[in-house]
Amino acid sequence: MDEVYRRRGGLPLYAQLAELLRDQIRTGKYRPGDRLPGEPVLTRQYRVSRATVAKALEQLEGDGLVRRRQGRGTFVQPTRMRRPLPELTGFSEHVSQLGLTPGHRLIQFRKRAAEAADPLASWFGEGTEVVEVERVRLVDGEPVGVHRVVVPAALAERIGLDEDALTAEGWSLYALFAQHGVQLARAEEHLSATVATREQANLLGVAKGEPLIHVRRLSYDAGGALLEVVDSFHISKRYDYRIDLERAGGD
Repeated sequence: MDEVYRRRGGLPLYAQLAELLRDQIRTGKYRPGDRLPGEPVLTRQYRVSRATVAKALEQLEGDGLVRRRQGRGTFVQPTRMRRPLPELTGFSEHVSQLGLTPGHRLIQFRKRAAEAADPLASWFGEGTEVVEVERVRLVDGEPVGVHRVVVPAALAERIGLDEDALTAEGWSLYALFAQHGVQLARAEEHLSATVATREQANLLGVAKGEPLIHVRRLSYDAGGALLEVVDSFHISKRYDYRIDLERAGGD
């Protein structure tokens, strides 16, 4: 569709214009970070009213495709990463499936004894030797989240999880599990809304108080042994967690 039509009973003009711009973003005419033509330009180009253009852009902003900045214009937002639930994949697997490039920046690697007050390590029992890895997760080179994962030190040694391993290009914990015969069977996730602390904001390049999605995952093998506990803090505008529901029956 490269023009809008005034047809009785058809889609409203603003919806047609929104779909046209949506297609242009989808096909790469406008890429993340690009500024869309201004409202006066779109008004002349598509022979519609200023109100129609404004409503079309409002719809695109509501869909998370663009962001309008007062006095600066309308800019294409980075692609939101849709994550259907349930889907037991690691970050790198999921991002690669979307046709994007995963990456990470190491913040901290350490081995220590689990403490009762630690919300992650304590799942393995107080005093248990654990390995903790904290990273900024990247998509196409841009920060999207801060991840902290804790695994038992014995498991880390078995699979070769050390600080040197983390420097390998394309490193993935789940790939390392698979290479050493560690079979993930199931996981449970707990989602909640939060906002970025000053430290998280600095790591992610966002404002303090930016909305984040907090995800805590506990992963188990087929025998019920706990393999990992993860805390993830994702920039909410970059993630779309989707849950498909089916009615079991009844009224």
